[in-house]
Parts: sequence; structure tokens; C-alpha cells
Amino acid sequence: MITEMAAASTSSNLHSLSFLLLLLVALSEATMLNITNRCSYTVWPAALPIGGGVQLNPGKTWALNVSGLTSRGRLWARTGCSFDSRGNGSCQTGDCGGVLACKGHGRPPNTMAEFIIGQFNSTDFFDMSFVDGFNVPMDFLPVPAQGRTGCSKGPSCAANVTSQCPSELKAPGGCNNACTVFKQDRYCCTGNAAYNCVPTKYSMFFNQMCPDVYVDSMDTDWNKTFTCPLGTNYQIVFCPQINLTTSPGTGSSSSKGRIGLILDLIDKNSDDMQAHEQDAIQMMKLAMWCLQIDCKRRPKMSEVVMVLEGTMYAESNIDHNFVATNQATFGIPGSVTSSVPPLASHVSGPR
Repeated sequence: MITEMAAASTSSNLHSLSFLLLLLVALSEATMLNITNRCSYTVWPAALPIGGGVQLNPGKTWALNVSGLTSRGRLWARTGCSFDSRGNGSCQTGDCGGVLACKGHGRPPNTMAEFIIGQFNSTDFFDMSFVDGFNVPMDFLPVPAQGRTGCSKGPSCAANVTSQCPSELKAPGGCNNACTVFKQDRYCCTGNAAYNCVPTKYSMFFNQMCPDVYVDSMDTDWNKTFTCPLGTNYQIVFCPQINLTTSPGTGSSSSKGRIGLILDLIDKNSDDMQAHEQDAIQMMKLAMWCLQIDCKRRPKMSEVVMVLEGTMYAESNIDHNFVATNQATFGIPGSVTSSVPPLASHVSGPR
């Protein structure tokens, strides 16, 4: 009896030791998730199953340690929130039952980041999703650990989707997924559409605005799922800086070329332009936004004013086709002999 008890005790100790060793390995491979708010307004990020939620003022960062034992997690931003001293209240977007420290999923619309840490061959999987709609621009990028190489790309959506949102999908503070609004199989990829979910004008809209992001539950573009080795840290940025001076991670090569040429428009021989390079680039971005050929995607005058005031960024995910007008003929005033009136410009101002 004593021998059996000793054997049982030894077995129990071995199991405890094995679990402890696994736990130590998981903790040693803990992933750091830094969430930074670059918006001009406060957001209240929430993370499940770790973190709960916090208030994140502009310019602040929330650091989260994600254990290697975390099989699946999600993170999203909430906006327009108000909480009392006990953490009870409500949010305009992304609300999770009226509490600061979320224990359940956020209410649409909200831009969502998803991740699985080290579950398959010590590999992390991460993506962004519009399944719950959009409320805040977001980047989800890897920060490789010191001494490690490999992954460097992640999903990005710097576009202000809300400003371009179809009227039937608009919601206070964001843009809903069509499934949330219409609750039909064709938009939810359910029922008869579960195995034959064809793109709709709404899914194509979201895909055009942010090609890196999953648009519905049956989106099978595996290029939108990114991978990194276990031990990689990550950075999530709300309202990331829009940068048309570098090629995006995805998109056509022709678009990359056009975007990459913006710096070439800066006169290298002009000391003034060199000294104010960033201002010049911002004006070019604004001009590109205003002059894209699709007039419905041009900014409103109020948005132009906000860009000039520095309270918002110019749209980055634009139609890089611009209006071409007839070549102008210049002459000295008073010497114009043609009686033909000048052609009206096809270029209209901001809406």
C-alpha cells in the first residue's frame, strides 16, 4: 500500500513537473503586443482572452504580454465611450456589454485584429477582419525579436473607410458589414451561400479600401493571413500614419510604382522644397485625393479643411487614375487670336 501510494505520489509529481516545465517554456516565449493610439481622439482598446480593456489617450501605448498558451485572441478599438469609477458605462462602437474590462466580443462596427500564438509548429498566425465592420484605421505589424529574422509584413488598413462608407452601411462612428445590416445569406455566407459565397458590391468596397483585410467569414484569400515564428513581438497602431512615399505590402506593381514616384516630384535643386519636404508631400497627397477620377471618392471640403488643420490624414487608398485634360496653350495676354472659348475643365473641386 505504501509502495502504491509512493508510486502514485511520484507520478503526480512528474505530471506537475511536466506541466510546470511547459508553463515555463510558454512564459519564456511570451509575446509582447504593443497597442499605440495615434488618433487625435481617445480610444478604448479591448483584448480577449487577455487584457480586458483600457482607456488609451492619444499618443499612449498599452503593453500586453500574450502567453504562448493563448490559442486564439482578438483585439479591437472602442470609440465614444464613457465609464464610471467602477468601469461601467457604454461605447458608441465596439461596446462589450457596458464594461471597461471586456469579457465578451465587441458590438459592431469595429475593426478587429485576430491572432493565434505559437500553436502550429511554433508559428504565430495573425490577420485583420471586417467581419464586424470598421470603426478605426489600424496596422498590425510584427516586430522581430533581436537576433531573429524572417517575418516583416502584416495587415494594414490606414484608409478612413467610414468617410467612404455606403449610406446603407453607415453607423454612428463607423461602417457596418453588410451581414450585420441585411442579415441575408448572400452577405453572411450562410445557408445556400455557405459554399458558394460570391463577392457583393459591399465586400468589393471593403476589399478595395483595405486589400489586406478579411471582408467576410468565407473570404478565402490566404494572403491575408500572415505568419511569424513564435517569439515575435507585434505592434498594433490605431490611426497609423499614412505614407504614400513607400510601396505598400500588397497591391499591383503599377500602383506601387506610381506611389513610389511621389518623392521624385520633390525638386532636389530647390532648397525651399527640401526644407519643407514633408509639407510638400502632404500637399501632394491631398491633391491626389482630390483629383482621383472617381468623383464620389474625392474628399468633402470639410475633410480637406481637417487635413490642412492637421486633425486628420489624407486618404491613402485612392484610385490612382487622375483626370487628364487637354494640353494647355499659353500665350502673352492680349495676343490670343483664337475666338474659340477655352475648354471647361473636367476637374472639379472637392465635394
